[in-house]
Amino acid sequence: MTANVVLIGYTCAGKTTVGARVAQHLGRPHLDVDAIIEQRLGPVAAYIERHGMPAFRTAERAFLREQLPASGAVISAGAGTVLPPGTRALLCTGARVFFLDVPPAVLAARLAALPAD
Repeated sequence: MTANVVLIGYTCAGKTTVGARVAQHLGRPHLDVDAIIEQRLGPVAAYIERHGMPAFRTAERAFLREQLPASGAVISAGAGTVLPPGTRALLCTGARVFFLDVPPAVLAARLAALPAD
């Protein structure tokens, strides 16, 4: 059994971009948690505004329980996905976890470039 590769880090650290490249390089499927959550729930910010952060984290954990591959995938976690202990354990147990460390100035520039919504 091949362990999942899980990428974690701050918003705009590059988890999606790096995850896609690593998956292609390793010949593994890539799972972007934020993208799949948005397919299911719609825009995350709008969902949180309507239902609250606890409801979002519950939905996120439910998705991971249902969809998380047992092995062999490269997973780009949402920035806050690893904050709740139960979700972190679900995502990271038995996985190889990598924190994408990006200099604060680079993160600030990337965040500033995001759309205002």
